[in-house]
Amino acid sequence: WILPLSWVHACLSEGRLVEEEPFEREWGAAEGVCRARLSHQLGEPPLLSTLSFYLYGEFSQPSRSELISLLEAGGASILNTVDELKPRKAGSVVV
Repeated sequence: WILPLSWVHACLSEGRLVEEEPFEREWGAAEGVCRARLSHQLGEPPLLSTLSFYLYGEFSQPSRSELISLLEAGGASILNTVDELKPRKAGSVVV
């Protein structure tokens, strides 16, 4: 869940954890964020599970390691060499 501070205030006010979904919509979360969360709850594969990424060049903000962590958290595979960019039997390659 990605929730606004108003959810924390509501929980403190009621002295318990309140339902998250109305607050998720309150701050205008992108539809993709909601779909990804629901897919995870249903046991579906992560959003990026069919994609592989080869990161070329220098990265500063976010750093290369932060990008890799983010992509892996979404289920993506990270390619380490250019040779791995050759056509694959399954999935997509994003450069």
